[in-house]
Amino acid sequence: MTETLMQWWQQLLPYLQQAGVAMSGAGHAAGDVAGQALGRMDMAGMLALAGALGWASGFRLYAVVFITGLIGLLGWVPLPESMHMLQSPVVLAASGFMLFMEFFADKIPGLDSVW
Repeated sequence: MTETLMQWWQQLLPYLQQAGVAMSGAGHAAGDVAGQALGRMDMAGMLALAGALGWASGFRLYAVVFITGLIGLLGWVPLPESMHMLQSPVVLAASGFMLFMEFFADKIPGLDSVW
């Protein structure tokens, strides 16, 4: 996981340097550049980023995928083109089901072993 984060950061750093963003206090410009960099990432990179952010925040991966897709589907936040797949009803249903099962798996005897 750490190697994936380092690879992602190494891919993002040239975009930040190209835009002339100082790492110490770039403010709004850093957000613009980060948005452009996220728009250029492929699906594998976006999933790795979602997994890393979910793990770092304490959320489960299924929760990150489900909430991100739902927010995009409702139009609250426009998702980058590479993340439009998360808005699919199939992906939302699958991630919602897995989130539900994983949440209750350790609370129901026997289900934990099956899960």
